[in-house]
Amino acid sequence: MTHRSRWTPLLGCGAAVALIASACTTDDGGAGDDANGNEASQENPGASGAINGPLNDDPTTFNPALASSLSDYQLARLGFDTVLRADEEEGVIGGLASDFEQSEDGVELTIRDDAYCADGTEITPSVVADSLSYLSDPDTGAPQYAQIFGSGDVTVTVDDDAGTVMVELSEPYSEITQGLTHPASGIICPEGLDDPEGVDQGQVPAAFSGPYSMTESTSGVEYEFTFNEDYDRWPQWSQELEGHPAETLTFVPGVLDTSPNQVLTGEMDWTPVEHFDVDRFPEEEWNYSQGAVGAYYVIFNTSGVFSDVEMREAAAQVIDREAFQQVVDPTSELIAATADAGVQCANTDESFLIDQDPDAAAELLEGEAVNIVSTNVIGANGSGGEYMQDVLASAGTEVDLNNADVGTWLDVVMSPEEANNWDMTIWSTVNVAGLTVNGLNRVVGPALDEGGTSFTYEENTDATDAYNQALQAEDIDEACGYFQEAEQLALEDIFIVPLTDDPNVVVSREGVTVEHIAGREDLSTLRLHD
Repeated sequence: MTHRSRWTPLLGCGAAVALIASACTTDDGGAGDDANGNEASQENPGASGAINGPLNDDPTTFNPALASSLSDYQLARLGFDTVLRADEEEGVIGGLASDFEQSEDGVELTIRDDAYCADGTEITPSVVADSLSYLSDPDTGAPQYAQIFGSGDVTVTVDDDAGTVMVELSEPYSEITQGLTHPASGIICPEGLDDPEGVDQGQVPAAFSGPYSMTESTSGVEYEFTFNEDYDRWPQWSQELEGHPAETLTFVPGVLDTSPNQVLTGEMDWTPVEHFDVDRFPEEEWNYSQGAVGAYYVIFNTSGVFSDVEMREAAAQVIDREAFQQVVDPTSELIAATADAGVQCANTDESFLIDQDPDAAAELLEGEAVNIVSTNVIGANGSGGEYMQDVLASAGTEVDLNNADVGTWLDVVMSPEEANNWDMTIWSTVNVAGLTVNGLNRVVGPALDEGGTSFTYEENTDATDAYNQALQAEDIDEACGYFQEAEQLALEDIFIVPLTDDPNVVVSREGVTVEHIAGREDLSTLRLHD
């Protein structure tokens, strides 16, 4: 009975940095072909029954363009289809687009002709273009703009006769196709664009373009989504989905502390589980799916005690990544750069990592004062930050640990005026779309005080050049080569110490499954097995 899935990162034609100046073609929307014109592994069975489970917390918005929290992303994926979708083997496949072609100027999307909004309105190229124009409008203030479109301006044009939408970029961004798989890029139907404030509150039923519409909403209590009965355009994933979608999905926010118990007692059907709860769910009795939310790695601030690479090397020599793994989450996987192994172009070469040598480290570190800023959500009660404090103290340093709440931690690390108040941090990415730039941009390029995004306060110009070359790359091999060069240069300068991924383990009862597609949880894959 046991269903277990864990992603295996494979790179194909569309893998996140899609082939520039060449077509990555999916089918024409027919149920019989997959993204490469081969026989499809997916079916479109009718929906019936109900599935209920937890949410991290109340969503901050129901408008995908304004999404900023994990709950926002999870619900956006249910209600709003994206033009492209991530795939285990192909990297990027069609969603509302049946075909896409990337060039140095952006990406041209061919919109399928069998898609409809929840109220029956046809999703034409103009509908898609209007939604993407709204998303990319600076007045919208989309929090995920840079992850979706990169750093430049966006121009969206439409040709309804040809069935195409062109997304033009003023600055090169080789991850544009992967960006357009982000749930925050979900297409909002016309009535929703006429009332974005209503969409924000979840009060425009006709706004939904995805498989589900929200039909009940009580903050702090429950959110109910109902299947759109005419929906039959599931992505043709290479990862086969068995079973059928539920007619009703119910989510209860803010109960992750108790949801494992509720699954055990039959009150809920599925739940994320922490490593300390895994043993309560024997594999032979429960269904498992595992992926990652993001990654953990140390970043050194070079404006203080770690201005010299020798000091950074000494600090790296006392960090035992496997010990950190056991302290924070034994179900996690070790990483070798700024991203988990499910992210396209992630470095996996561990030869660039620093070997442990606590004795040599102590010769440099003894008597030095080190300020660590971390957050109490990395490990139980902030055990990740406490581990760093302990190993540095064991080398003779005087350690001040600020194991803050998330808001305070972010305020310190992301504010240039706070640069003198911390020396190292454990950075935690939330990488919903599996982007290489998400994480790498924090350690290469200009620093925050120079208008950049790097937390290191020292720029390796060669790494910056490699990063920029990756953004302008003309094919996936070239892009990955440059991204990995940038990562390796950051590792050689010891701006970072890679630690682990941030795992997402989901358990479900017999008869219910949910999948991680390309390493990322996707609640639209919730299925019942009668």
